[in-house]
Amino acid sequence: MTSPAAAGIPGREGGRPQGRRDLLLAAALLAIPVGEALGLTIAFDSGAATDPLLGGLVSRSHAILEVAIVMATVGSLLGMRSREGGGGPFGLPAPARWSWAFFVAHLVALSLFTWMTSVVLSGGPRPAAEGLAWAAGWSLAAVATLLGWVAIWVEPARWRPLAVRGPGLFLALGAAGLAAWGSGRIAEGLWVPLSRLTLEAVHLLLRLYAPDAVCDPGLRLVGTSRFSVEIAPACSGYEGIGLVLVLTACFLWICRRELRFPRALLLIPAGVSLIWLANVGRIATLIVIGSLGHEGLALGGFHSVAGWLAFTAVGLGIVVVARSSPYFSRDADLARLPARESPTEPYLLPIMAILVVAMASRGLVAGFDVLYPLRVVAGGAMLLAYRPRDARLRPSASWQAFALGGAAFVAWMALESLGRGGPPPEALARVTPPPMSPALLAGWLAFRVLGSALVVPVAEELAFRGYLTRRLIAPDYWNIPVGTYSHSSFVISSALFGMLHDRWAAGVAAGMIYAAALYRRGELSDAVAAHATTNAMIAAAVLITGDWSLWA
Repeated sequence: MTSPAAAGIPGREGGRPQGRRDLLLAAALLAIPVGEALGLTIAFDSGAATDPLLGGLVSRSHAILEVAIVMATVGSLLGMRSREGGGGPFGLPAPARWSWAFFVAHLVALSLFTWMTSVVLSGGPRPAAEGLAWAAGWSLAAVATLLGWVAIWVEPARWRPLAVRGPGLFLALGAAGLAAWGSGRIAEGLWVPLSRLTLEAVHLLLRLYAPDAVCDPGLRLVGTSRFSVEIAPACSGYEGIGLVLVLTACFLWICRRELRFPRALLLIPAGVSLIWLANVGRIATLIVIGSLGHEGLALGGFHSVAGWLAFTAVGLGIVVVARSSPYFSRDADLARLPARESPTEPYLLPIMAILVVAMASRGLVAGFDVLYPLRVVAGGAMLLAYRPRDARLRPSASWQAFALGGAAFVAWMALESLGRGGPPPEALARVTPPPMSPALLAGWLAFRVLGSALVVPVAEELAFRGYLTRRLIAPDYWNIPVGTYSHSSFVISSALFGMLHDRWAAGVAAGMIYAAALYRRGELSDAVAAHATTNAMIAAAVLITGDWSLWA
């Protein structure tokens, strides 16, 4: 497949380090499976399964997930190292570019996996044959989700030569994943003899919030007079120490030629110290949340999310700092060279930023989505930082585009009236403001309207009508003019756009109307104008009628 650089468009230059921007993009891609794992952990309780076969399979998926994420991280480091050196790991050719089109396939597989997980965890015990069938289907959906993510990095055309010529790579990745899992179990075993130091640190931190904080190292109990917890080894966070140790060791080995030794060895105690401090902060924050009356959030979503986020932040932070600091890296000066624009990043990074923040906020906040403004900030920042050169996204739209946006609003409301069952209570709670001061409510509403009427339409149209409609026509989509029509890309992109929304039928209809706005003049700004018009009219309906369910 022709790379962007070979096609003569702004892209990556072969053999040159791409600097901090390339590294941060890799971190963003690695955050995809981590964020999805967080969402699944929060949404489903493996203990809810009553079927012994299916329940045992799901309960063991946590360990499999750990191994997979570490393997993916180490594989990503190998891939980045190979791109910079002009050759692939273990003598294989390096991927020419990230295959962003497979991100869509990954999301489809993830949707199927999520649905199957909900089915597997519901209902009572099943007959043996039915249980085996569901277990096989669930496992295949999990594998398809993982392979879809792998294809984002390495396109399937390269998998066969990779399997034939590079068995050592799979052995190395498997060893890294198993080592991370094993070290995590060993580190958990250190909790009992070393728990006093952690509990005393948590107690000291808690006293800044509550002078009546209590701590009993013998019982491994810490908290306040209103909320306290007994820390079991599995919940201690020491597992993260083992994971960070293995990840740092793999990074030191993969990048041994670029790093300055022996000073690079300081990254090992630095990583252990940082993950330990992050764990102290996690436990203290959990207790504060519980003391404020949110016990369910503290022991549920936050408990799971904070540990994963701490490991991700520390692990990737070590890589970013080490490769960008001249103290640790010989190539830090080259890494500061400005990277040239990738043709795909401007189309997908804004919507990815919005989705990642949305997933994180769902795990951190139960009920009303008070963190919605962060989506607007994240998406807006990406839109300002990355601007596509070939999309002709300029402030010029025809009146017909606004009319099509109005038609999409009418279709949306008509389909809404046909399904008056209403959104789930949890979804409605996230958009219904609780009692708060008028200033806070006005600020949240301002961000909500700004996001839905401006930032979200631009981000979604860049991804679906600017990128996906052309990518479904040809891999070298940058050579295809914006607004080029094909039956398959029109139908598939509109269907996938609908899947992004809870009201999938209305989403598909709206996606087709926005595509029609694009095809009429070949101007992406027309699709953005139509989309923004629809969302602005929905926002107006919410504010006028007080029907918050329209935003759910």
